[in-house]
This record gives sequence, C-alpha cells and structure tokens, in this order.
Amino acid sequence: MRPTRPDGPKPFLVPVRDVYEEARFVVGRALELRDEGVPLNRIGVLYRAHSHSMVLQGELARRGIPYEVRSGLRFFEQAHVKDVLAYLRVVHNPYDEVAWRRVLLMIPGIGNMRAARIWERIRGSSDPLDELEEAGDFLPSYVLPSWRRFVEDVKALREAQSPGESVEIVLSSDYRDYLRTTYDDPESRLEDLYQLAVLAGQYGSVEEFLTQLVLLGELYGGDLRPDLRDPERLVLSSVHQAKGLEWWAVFVLRVVEGAFPSPMSLREDEGEEEERRAFYVATTRAQQELYLLYPITDYTPSGSAVLMGPSRFIRELDEDLYQVVRSEEMTG
Repeated sequence: MRPTRPDGPKPFLVPVRDVYEEARFVVGRALELRDEGVPLNRIGVLYRAHSHSMVLQGELARRGIPYEVRSGLRFFEQAHVKDVLAYLRVVHNPYDEVAWRRVLLMIPGIGNMRAARIWERIRGSSDPLDELEEAGDFLPSYVLPSWRRFVEDVKALREAQSPGESVEIVLSSDYRDYLRTTYDDPESRLEDLYQLAVLAGQYGSVEEFLTQLVLLGELYGGDLRPDLRDPERLVLSSVHQAKGLEWWAVFVLRVVEGAFPSPMSLREDEGEEEERRAFYVATTRAQQELYLLYPITDYTPSGSAVLMGPSRFIRELDEDLYQVVRSEEMTG
C-alpha cells in the first residue's frame, strides 16, 4: 500500500533507546503538536497489547497530561495491579489496614473474619512484620502451609533491593495461582504485571515508587489531579479497537519482534496474516503524521536489558516508504 495524497510527510520510523524513551518521545511530540494547534484528542497512541501502554501511562500521569484509555481500565485501576501494589504497601507501611486486608484475603482459607483477627493481632505491635508468623498460629492446619509461604514472601520483600525486584517476588509467589483462579485472561494480566515491574524499575526504592503513585492519585483510586478531568485528552487504544477511527497524528508503540506481531497470535493458524492485517489497521489510522516506535532495548522485571529487533512488518517495507529519525531530532 502506498499513499495517494500528494502532500504530507512520509511515516516516521523512530528508533528509541528503550521503553522509557519511547514514552518520553510520545509525550514530548504530543505536546509539541498541541502547541502547533493539534488538539490532544486528535492524537492517537496505538498498541498491540494493553500492557504496552503501561510505561506511557505512568509518564502521562507523572506529567499531568490528560488521557483516556479505550482498551480497558487505566493501568493502575485494574484489580490485579492493585493486588501486587498491596504487597508492596504492607511492607512499606505495616500499619496500612486497607492493604493488609487485600493481601490477607488472597491467601487460601482466609476470609473476612480470619483476616480481621490477624489484623487485630498485629496492629498493636511495634513491628507488625516481626509478629506476622505468630499472628497466624490460630489458623487451621490446612491453611498453615499457605500462611507460612506468605510469611516467607513478606520476609523476601523486606530484603528486596529494588521495586522491580519486589514485584518479581510477588509474581513468583502463590499470587500467580490466585491470579489464574480468580481472574479471566490470566496470561495477559501477568504481562501487565511484568510491565509494572519495568515501570517500578525507574525508581530507586519502594518508598519512592509508592509515593509517586500516591501523588498521582493512582494508588488509591482518587482523582487528585484536576487537570486529568480535562475534556481534551490524548487517546490510547489497542489496534483492534481503533478500527474505523482516525486521528490527525498516530503513534504506534513497540513495533518490534516479540510485541508486534503478538507471539501468542503467531502460534495460531493464519496468525501471522492476522497480525499483518492488524499492522495495516494501525498504519492507516493516521490522517497526517504516523510514528512507528522501535525500542532497541526492553527490560525484564529484575531490570536486565534485552535487545529487541524491529518487527518483521517493518523489515518487509520498502525503505523509500518511510523516513528514519532519531527521537532527539524531533523533540529536541
């Protein structure tokens, strides 16, 4: 497919250092476009999987830029994200009753009454975490194995060296089983949580990470930022939910192997062709400017760097159909 319009720039292929620079580029260029007269609601950000927008959502919230998510809930409003953050909260503040109740109710065999009894036993101690093991000594024998594993997980969280490591500890705990038995689409939710670990990796400590979320009004579901109610909002959407829609400018995130095309879809018959059609949908939503973002590096939950390659759909294109630009060339 080639454009038939005589004017306008070629699509931009933008290699960026990593997913953090990808987010900063989108925010920076979107603000420039707004200053040039393009309303935020005429700018769309598309992605193959909802989790790919998580780092961007964090950057938008941090910068106080209004946005709406058309592919589901805002990242930090999702129940499984709140679950994992509750683990971090009880270690950071052992007197956070709301977080304790959320975490305790995820342990098999512990309901409201047992959770309340455990909380009553630890709330008055000088260090609730030190009293945790004894606080469950009244539990029936069939609950004790899960309780002891939970106590060990809390100990590991206290010793974690970074927020990303803390999230990884939760993901390697019994919480994975809870996730799979409680929520639909657990694999997609796990990917969300891996991306949460990537976002947490930007912060030096759990305290810094949680404090930032509280300031953003995200952690407790509050609306502490009046500007987030602005009717003119940047639009975030999955590619599939963008069918039939257009924006003056479109950014497509994570156009790399391992993200677009979706590895899960490639396991299915005709999966690659379906992904190619999705790429076609993404690239044809732009009326004037199209940006294809290619992060060279991604990160594991523990913070290890992983080199990424451009999507096969990029490699299939004739080089005269797009222009390669560096992020600093466009946003200064």
